[in-house]
Amino acid sequence: MDCQPQSNNTREKYQPIVVGRSEELAQLWELALKGRHVLVTGGAGIGKTVLLDMLYEGLRAREDFYIFRVGDSRQFKAALTELAEQMHAQGIYQHRKFSESVLRTMTWEKLAPKVRALTVKDLAESLVLSLAGRQAILIWDQFEKATPTELSWHHQFLTTATLVIATSDPSNSKLKVILDRIPARVELKELSEPESHELMEECFEIAPFAVSDLLWYKREIWRKSQGNPRAIKDLLADHSLEKYIDSQFIRSIQSDQGVRYFPISWMVLIATLLFSIHRYVGRGLGDRDAYIIGAAGMVIFLFLSLLVRKGNKAP
Repeated sequence: MDCQPQSNNTREKYQPIVVGRSEELAQLWELALKGRHVLVTGGAGIGKTVLLDMLYEGLRAREDFYIFRVGDSRQFKAALTELAEQMHAQGIYQHRKFSESVLRTMTWEKLAPKVRALTVKDLAESLVLSLAGRQAILIWDQFEKATPTELSWHHQFLTTATLVIATSDPSNSKLKVILDRIPARVELKELSEPESHELMEECFEIAPFAVSDLLWYKREIWRKSQGNPRAIKDLLADHSLEKYIDSQFIRSIQSDQGVRYFPISWMVLIATLLFSIHRYVGRGLGDRDAYIIGAAGMVIFLFLSLLVRKGNKAP
């Protein structure tokens, strides 16, 4: 049977796991389909991005409206360009400088340099023009990173599309003017202890894990994470046995290729320590032979340890 080594990035494997968010997703889904602007709130790591991803993937299958997704608000022009690419892919991107027939025949690879050359004002106007008169949902994550100068454009997006916005700072004064226009709220709270345990069990299915008292461990993870999903996943990823198992896999491959692996055990270190003690005891008693034996044994074991470690690192 073919064996493939698994990735050590356990956090990425845990990322899609979602527990205890069905009620919030149903609420968000219903509001978005009704054309209500929605503000998704919750602390960092609570699962806002994952919830928006689930909403986006679910709505993409529908054909009665257009759905667009912006992952990050830090670079406004980059976010606008991302939207332009999505609109072009769905055949609705418009710009006054380009005829509709030209835009339909151009691939994004050819159109992208022209779009990136536009000013923020020109690019934003083209997006508002493209959305006008259409049933569209615009999902915008990490909205707290938007700057006040960008908010005027978001006001225009509010009039041309249904906005689903996520932020970890709903009380931010610089966003108050636009957030006040979004009365519908979906708040994500920390997972309960049973939900946290369920999340851990899902993670255990993906990455190997070993602990003597599993129930105590789950309680400790829940206590330290306070029910924050990202914190739970980070703690479990740090404690995962996956890296150890991957190293064992690599060693087995090396063994098949004739590479020998010699583990450095605690016995080697203990033997070195004993010879060191023997050396100093001999020196204190004035026993020259004991002193020489201890010193020689210590040097020999240290030298052997270095050789073995060097051999283990060899490709």
